Amino acid sequence: MRLTRFRIQDYRCFLDSDWVNVSNPTVLVGKNEAGKTSLLKALHQFNPFKPESYSMARDWPRGLRREGADAD
Repeated sequence: MRLTRFRIQDYRCFLDSDWVNVSNPTVLVGKNEAGKTSLLKALHQFNPFKPESYSMARDWPRGLRREGADAD
């Protein structure tokens, strides 16, 4: 099975990425702190080689976090 497109919602800096088409090759370009690594980490969470737990304090978008929520 090959990834052809994806969408990220409510993950780190992404509220909704809309659909992103993937082709060969796919290149991520953007300024520093634009979300390139967050995009890759979200894809990694989908099918990880080494599972990494989801942390609400770390992975939920900052603007949607509850004040005083316990850190994972």
